[in-house]
Order: sequence, then C-alpha cells, then structure tokens
Amino acid sequence: MNKKILCLSAALLAGSVVFAAPAKSAKEEKQATYVAKPSLAEEVLKVVVSGKYRKEYDKFHKVPFEKLPDVCKEACEGAKDIYGKEENTASVAYIDLDCDGSSEMIVTYRHYWGNGGTMYDILTKRNGKWIKSDEFHAVFWQPLKINGRVGLFLDNKCGWDQREYSFCEFKNGKVTPAVVIDLQRYADKNKPRLTITVNAAEEDGDMNYLF
Repeated sequence: MNKKILCLSAALLAGSVVFAAPAKSAKEEKQATYVAKPSLAEEVLKVVVSGKYRKEYDKFHKVPFEKLPDVCKEACEGAKDIYGKEENTASVAYIDLDCDGSSEMIVTYRHYWGNGGTMYDILTKRNGKWIKSDEFHAVFWQPLKINGRVGLFLDNKCGWDQREYSFCEFKNGKVTPAVVIDLQRYADKNKPRLTITVNAAEEDGDMNYLF
C-alpha cells in the first residue's frame, strides 16, 4: 500500500490539523496555535470510515402506482415488466434536498436492496406539477448535513475491486458531486494494494484532484 496515501489518509482521519500561528513579538518564546476547520473532504472521509451510512434509508413508505404523479406512469409500466404484473407499489420519501423549504420526492420501484444497488428518481414540484429533475444510483445512501452543507451521501460498488463514495448536493435540479472518494484494490497476494483517490469540486463545479 502506498505509504504517502496512508499517511495523508491517516492525517485526514485524525481530525483537524494544527498550524503554528505567527508570534506576537520577537520576545515571545512560545508560538500561539490555532486549529483549522476540517474541510468537506476530510469530513466525508470520516463518514466513509465510520460506516454509519451502511443501512437502508428508513423513511420510505409504499404508494400505489395509481396515486403517483403522472410523470411516473412510464416508469410504473416498466416496473411491472421487470418485477411482474402483481407489482403495483413504489417506495416514496420526501426530503428537502436544496433547503428551499419544499421537499423533493424520491421514488424507487425496486423494493429489495443488494450489491448491485438501486436507481432512484428525484421529482420536483413546479407550477403545481411534479416533474422528474434527476436520478441517482446507490447501494447505500443517506441524506446528511456535513460542514453545514446538505446533500446525499452515496455508496456505489463498481465490481468486486472498486468502491465509490460521494457527497452530492442538489443544485438547480441536478445531483451535483461535491466530494468523490474512490477506493481501488488489487488482487495480488504478493503485493496487496489499496489506492485511495479524493476529488473535490471547485466553485465553478469542476472536480479537483486532491490526492
């Protein structure tokens, strides 16, 4: 395992980094110190290590297909084709993803969870009607507030050797990644390796490689 990556990961997981502040005068023998606020990437990495997100979101309730908004009609028909004609309910949760005072509707037509993950639709109400704004896929997910920012923490398994964790905000009707952490392992018994890659979004939305 790359020692540089291990050391940097350990520093991030340890919490805040201590920096030496300038001395007030030349006569002072001790330097003052201050503790820097952990970055969003640091806090997201802590969530990954904690594993507390690894549970099914428990705020869903079953809604019959006929009571869903019209925009869901095509997806309902598709669910019947996949899961059988007897399937006639969707799982629905209401979460205010963008903190505008109105909840978005998160809908899935799959009632079981597994390593392959599940697809979710995000519906937003516009002019009194529900429209599909975006969608996301995850094995596990939770709505979280990290460093004062509200978003979705997503855990996705990409085959047996890769895992992607992301903290995404809902901006302008789209799921927008703010931090993406990728774990890649290599199946070599003689030289087992784990590569950790962390990317964080700049203000303009572009992803910036951290390490």
